[in-house]
Amino acid sequence: MTENDPVNHPPHYTYGKKELLDIVEELFTDAECMVIYKFMVLRYNYRAEKKGKLQDLKKGQFYQNRLVKLMGGNK
Repeated sequence: MTENDPVNHPPHYTYGKKELLDIVEELFTDAECMVIYKFMVLRYNYRAEKKGKLQDLKKGQFYQNRLVKLMGGNK
């Protein structure tokens, strides 16, 4: 894991040895995680022009990739 990777591993979402998304996937069902990831894709793509531009598009892509993986697309 890269120390300063604000897209794939933001340090402010790591607590101890786990990242927040690992905890989310333990606490919520796959269906609930899919809703969360779909929202995050929408959120980052929607705000990209107004805020982070390329970084926000990359974050949207990050959540899209997690959604694909959750749906079995990366087997």
